[in-house]
Amino acid sequence: MKKIIAIVFSVFSYSVGMAAILGLMAFLVNACPLFSIDTGTQFFLPWLSNALLIGLFALQHSVMARKGFKTWLTRSVPVHVERSVYVLASGITLIVIMLAWQPMGGMLWQVETPAAKVGLYALYGLGWGILFLSTFLIDHWSLFGLKQAFANLKEDGQHALVPRFVTPFLYKLVRHPMMTGVLILVWASPTMTLGHAYFALLMTLYILFGTRLEEKDLVEEFGGTYKEYQASVPKLLPTVRSKSKAVKGSGVRTAVES
Repeated sequence: MKKIIAIVFSVFSYSVGMAAILGLMAFLVNACPLFSIDTGTQFFLPWLSNALLIGLFALQHSVMARKGFKTWLTRSVPVHVERSVYVLASGITLIVIMLAWQPMGGMLWQVETPAAKVGLYALYGLGWGILFLSTFLIDHWSLFGLKQAFANLKEDGQHALVPRFVTPFLYKLVRHPMMTGVLILVWASPTMTLGHAYFALLMTLYILFGTRLEEKDLVEEFGGTYKEYQASVPKLLPTVRSKSKAVKGSGVRTAVES
């Protein structure tokens, strides 16, 4: 019965996480009637309150991703639902940000040329495409906690989920392609208001900070293998000179995954 409950919880957490991500897709282009980045009511120091919202997101992601927190958490919850707890917390945090975000007005740029508009929306879609593709390259179902819960139905299921290092496709170009996708999608907008730019800037700062923390964990876990990877592949932006030395295995963790 406990195993079934774990699966139900994991499916629920996955649903909340996906709903939050789909909501963000609409939020950033003002396509959601419930919340958007440029509409709503200002009620309390938007510069400060919006910064606190992104700070909450950064804190939740960074703290819950650390090994020490995971060890502490699994004293209270089974190890096979630890990832689902993270996914649920991430989804809820993202929904809170979208509901509580205050528009800030002001216009930095507004592209009117149809071809340029289409190009920017295409770039926005590319960012999301890179993000989602990256999750499947490193095992989407494990990343969002479903695989762990279903593997628990088997006696040796969790043993098969021990992470190993590999650099599939996009990971040969940059070390954190999910984060590259996020950077693209938060900045690619034909209408860039002050509030949108503020959101994009805060997310960019979080990504720079979060990837540093994650790489410390990866060096600790994979040692020289990851250091060699760092030396041969850029972190976020691909370069012509980058050469990746892939290591056989399955399952590589990144800043978003952990």
